[in-house]
Amino acid sequence: MFTETEARQKQCPFVAGKQCVASSCMAWQWAGRKTIERSIRKDTEEGKALNQARFGTGSPHSGPFDFEGHKWRYRCTDFDDNGAFDIIERPDFNSEQAGLCARLPSPFPENDF
Repeated sequence: MFTETEARQKQCPFVAGKQCVASSCMAWQWAGRKTIERSIRKDTEEGKALNQARFGTGSPHSGPFDFEGHKWRYRCTDFDDNGAFDIIERPDFNSEQAGLCARLPSPFPENDF
């Protein structure tokens, strides 16, 4: 996945010797924005606030939730030597929107949704 600026610096997979024209090409597919990621330790006050934001209604859900003034999405829980932490993410609206060339292999798993 590339921003349009990054894609325009690549070679076109359709036409040898030509630069990619990104969204001006029929094969360009919009894929979304880059994300901002946060890791929050489960056993901290911030971790408790995150759980309240995610599960405050009493029912677990995997959809977007409000936390510290932004809409976040839960990605996963991970572990290291210091214990468990949740990873949350949100779109970075200050970044360029990204996309990809349909001629290239998709970076998305087939059964992602």
